[in-house]
Amino acid sequence: MAAYHACLTCGTSLKGKRGTRGPRKFCDKSCAQSYRNRLRVVRVAVSPPPEAGVRFIPLTQGKFAKVDEADFVDLSRWNWRLFGRRYAATHRTPEEQASTGLGATILMHRYLMGEPSEEVDHENGDGLDNRRKNLRRATHAQNMMNALSRRGSSRFKGVFWSVNRWQAAIRDDYRKVYLGQFKIEEDAARAYDDAARRIHGAFARLNFPIEGERSALHDDR
Repeated sequence: MAAYHACLTCGTSLKGKRGTRGPRKFCDKSCAQSYRNRLRVVRVAVSPPPEAGVRFIPLTQGKFAKVDEADFVDLSRWNWRLFGRRYAATHRTPEEQASTGLGATILMHRYLMGEPSEEVDHENGDGLDNRRKNLRRATHAQNMMNALSRRGSSRFKGVFWSVNRWQAAIRDDYRKVYLGQFKIEEDAARAYDDAARRIHGAFARLNFPIEGERSALHDDR
């Protein structure tokens, strides 16, 4: 095993000092954190092009959260990280947890909406676009309506292959509504779209969207 003779942050000699996993790399936790912070800066990607009224908050893994300019100063009080590969999050201190009665993790979109009891949906499907116009309160069922199609037996949302036919179904709250069998895959997809417009309304994602509607097959942000 390779030996480290000096702290990787400050250069202090660590000769003969060992940790629980072998030779030490740092003097203490402070030096270790400083080293990780430097690595984080290196990994931050080039900031996206400027937009009027919009600011970008750097996250880990080279990602950015998009926020309204009016919220930027408040949000910049914390260091934010990429959470679950699609959201921005930070941590509450133990004191904040005790005073609020909330958990350790703060999700940026929920913080901006006042941390409501219901879920918060990103209207355009981008979990890092936390402009207030893109956030809306929603039930879990409504949040799922706004999800993209998950590839399965069909490339279309709400369509699947069974008993030698294409079939379509949709969720109405937590109830599955069967829409019929079809010889042609696209016909089943259009049947899903008709039902989604009627049942899901503004939360619908569609296989064949028209102007002003959102696609179920790709991010339309």
